[in-house]
Amino acid sequence: MRSPSGLLSALLAASRAATPAAASASLRAARAVVLAPLLGSAAMGCSLSTAPDAADAEAGTSQAALVTLERSSTDGARVEVVARVVRAHGGPLDEAALRIAGLGDALPVLGTCVPVDGPGLSGTREGGLAGTAASRSLELVELGGVALEVGDTFRAPLVARHVPDPAGVLSGVVYNARLTPEGAGLLAPRATVTVRAQPSPGDVEGAAFTATVAVPRDVADVRLAGQDPRELTSLISLTSLTSLGAAELTWAADADESSATIGVEVRPSDATRTAYRCAFPDTGRALLPAAALSADEGTLVLRRVQRERFRLEGHAGVRREGEGEIRFDAVRALPYRRARERAL
Repeated sequence: MRSPSGLLSALLAASRAATPAAASASLRAARAVVLAPLLGSAAMGCSLSTAPDAADAEAGTSQAALVTLERSSTDGARVEVVARVVRAHGGPLDEAALRIAGLGDALPVLGTCVPVDGPGLSGTREGGLAGTAASRSLELVELGGVALEVGDTFRAPLVARHVPDPAGVLSGVVYNARLTPEGAGLLAPRATVTVRAQPSPGDVEGAAFTATVAVPRDVADVRLAGQDPRELTSLISLTSLTSLGAAELTWAADADESSATIGVEVRPSDATRTAYRCAFPDTGRALLPAAALSADEGTLVLRRVQRERFRLEGHAGVRREGEGEIRFDAVRALPYRRARERAL
């Protein structure tokens, strides 16, 4: 049998093949995505509880949900939506199970940067597991219908995509859609988006939900060491680096939404170099460690992340509830290139 990290990579690759939108929702990350460990309970205070309620504990079944929306300012008004509900039979949804189902969070603890890919780090970009994958099968629950709504003027159904099950661990349905330019154009900053799901008539346990999130602003006015990342000429000069040997990253903070988070990925063009992933509060300023910027060129990916929690609901008379999260990522990718200073 494959190693846990190899198994996870295969499952996520299969899920992306069945649902193209899922690749970007997981941060080339989940969306991937986003529920455990989130950004750490101390940082965000919103990590999902994986313990089932009393009814679930008795029946040995638990469930959780994730809805991700991603708008890329790099690709114009492109908005992709992915929704999934995962159910575990025979025990609670632990961190390993959440990651296998695409509900794990790729972002590190708030205020930190971690290496995610490179020599000796195989599989960590996809959230490789240190422990053993869930020993029981996981079900991506089939729903009665999922749709995105913007006020009373726009509604877009999500399409069901069946996920291949190459390892006999994960099976079921993921729902996704790419919004039309008309629908994407309605998602102005601070607009309210609602995603509703109905339980499948044949599912006696049910998994209905209503999830609402405000659209975050795009990431703007990005500067690295005081310069446009696309025009860096002397990033490692003494005037560019702080006393800690780090480079200052600045952007226009969203003063209207203090709960938003800024995720940053530094992806070197050279695949043999280590990539880094960071998470910061949306204050408009952060420090990137020198190690993250050791490559002379690559891509800097910033995303403003807005999250809200919701509850799953069962059919009438069935109290098999669970927790869910809806996440909206406003993404911007910038190439960076710099010339090293010549030695004196």
